[in-house]
Amino acid sequence: MSTNCSMLCELYFFYGQQTTLKRAYESITQIAEPYQIITNSFGLNEFLGKHDVKSVMLDKLVPDEGPVGEEVYHISKSLHNEYKRIFADLTFSGFEIFKGFEYPLLRQLIFLNKCGKVLDGKKNTIFIFEGFSYIYPAIMKLALELGYSTDLKIGFIKSSGIEYMKFDYKTDSDNRNKFSFLRSSNFLKSSSDNYFSLANLKSFSYFISKILSLIVRKLLYRFLIVVKIEPVKIILNKVDKKIKRTSSRYDAVCAYFITATRADIYLRPWYSVMKKFSKEKLPVHIFTSDLATSLVLSKEGLSFVSLFEEVNILMEELKKSDFGKEIEKKIKLKVDQNSSLRGIAQLSSYLSSNIFRSVSIIIICEYIVKRMKLKSIVAVADGEMLENLAIEACKKFKITSVSMVPAVVNPLPIFRDWFHADRICVYGSQGLEALSSFGYAKERIILTGTPKYDYFKTLDPIKSKAILQENTSVNSEKKLVVIGMSVWREGDEDWISDFIKFCNKNNFEIIIKLHPKYKESSHEMSETKIKIISERCKNLKYFITYDMELPLLLSASDVVITDYSNVGIDAVLLGKPLISVNFLRELWDDYPQRIDKFGASIYVEEYLKLKNIILEVLNENKHVAELKKGREKVVSRFNFYNDGKASDRIFDLLMKP
Repeated sequence: MSTNCSMLCELYFFYGQQTTLKRAYESITQIAEPYQIITNSFGLNEFLGKHDVKSVMLDKLVPDEGPVGEEVYHISKSLHNEYKRIFADLTFSGFEIFKGFEYPLLRQLIFLNKCGKVLDGKKNTIFIFEGFSYIYPAIMKLALELGYSTDLKIGFIKSSGIEYMKFDYKTDSDNRNKFSFLRSSNFLKSSSDNYFSLANLKSFSYFISKILSLIVRKLLYRFLIVVKIEPVKIILNKVDKKIKRTSSRYDAVCAYFITATRADIYLRPWYSVMKKFSKEKLPVHIFTSDLATSLVLSKEGLSFVSLFEEVNILMEELKKSDFGKEIEKKIKLKVDQNSSLRGIAQLSSYLSSNIFRSVSIIIICEYIVKRMKLKSIVAVADGEMLENLAIEACKKFKITSVSMVPAVVNPLPIFRDWFHADRICVYGSQGLEALSSFGYAKERIILTGTPKYDYFKTLDPIKSKAILQENTSVNSEKKLVVIGMSVWREGDEDWISDFIKFCNKNNFEIIIKLHPKYKESSHEMSETKIKIISERCKNLKYFITYDMELPLLLSASDVVITDYSNVGIDAVLLGKPLISVNFLRELWDDYPQRIDKFGASIYVEEYLKLKNIILEVLNENKHVAELKKGREKVVSRFNFYNDGKASDRIFDLLMKP
């Protein structure tokens, strides 16, 4: 650690599943005060607070929205344009290579400049982040330029202690592989409530088999290349065999390209569209190049073609080729010539890796798109590398690309750069207004409604209650309260524990649906809160779940409690009484999900009032008529028509010549 008397800046990171918050706390307390602690971890922030150590969430200190968010965005976008200019002449097969990672790079630069905004305050600063990012060395270099004392090392907090790392061009490749593995394994460990469940053991087996297969195939391809067989040809033959083994083969009329670990946000909204293709007996394909996404697709029981091995092996072989050596020279020259540009030297290895990965994906996507009879493709997680380059490949062959807004659009500046597809399917008038204000051409935005709400139209509350009773001990004859919040907040374990007692006393069933993000991020904090609730509510009846299907829960519910979460919109579209609680009196004005303004929800800031309203709604049927009027104002904003035919509209769009 740095010991100079000038301003101090240190940066640490950890993985929630591999370390403990206690170890992070011990690391901090070894540093001489005074200093400010900045983190992106809800769990660490709360843990430190309980131990009388003050920390601040980065997003709270430097928010993504508002005047500060706009300022950081414009600084980052200007910097991003410089990167784009520098690498604009790097092309392959007519593709701009930079297109592959332009959006992920912008996210990194925004993170860098948010930290820069913190450092502008000229205070001793300790950054402790959950998860690894390749922008961290650039943050430390920026701190040094701003006059902070730092040795540029980054601390990896593990249960066994701190591993100090200094990143450079030579070691970054090994580190990237290491942290990519950690990301996937961490996701795997946290992807189920029960780590030793059969489903999770199957996923673990799949994960290990793919890693081993990658290692073996790398060795095999090295042998084939030694005997003068061209690596690109070997890889494309492998892709060809995978496609021919599927039932769709090369006859698919539509292909889904996806890089996402959240099935609930990105995948499931497309299910009813997929079913439409199946019903019409029209073949489709799903492609991914990401191992974590493969795990999700495998768990969801979807047939897909994994390009994970092929992309990674081709990427390594390209680096060793004459073409790769020439590209490396160009990258090094560009970095050297522009060394004063913020972050470019520290990101040189990241840029190199993404350039080669982009070329690998270009080769494979062009091969796939050229050979198929596609009418369209779906970019499921628009903005990610695979999706970006699949869209570019389709432009070359005049194939329409379609994306869909996965959730309600908040007023965040970065959303101006989110979508790349030709057509963007939008849920309702609020989404249309938001994307238009971001500068997307109106002819690209198609009002369709959200396919996941088509499924809502098929749900019968009585049958949903019966299913819950069959799979849990929830009594279908009793009133059911569902709590679904966007985040854990300080003190939530206190009022929820008391509320469970209240529900048991009044003979109500209660289910607490936790946000799925807590399976991977701030998982230890979430589990700590659950443990506190379980200790306080021994012998009481309640359920806490990450994984239970939300539409089923909402359909079976008699009243729903949330904050500004999308759960509220789901509840309104299902016609459920909704209560929005804000016990900490946070500022919600910028959230479009704040539907209490339309009278579709009852807004509550006092816990006692919550209990009174619950009794009025469930025992006296009060507020129901007023809430119904409010719901009518909300529907068109968040689900166009709300007629159960969004899937048909998107299907027709995908089938247009």
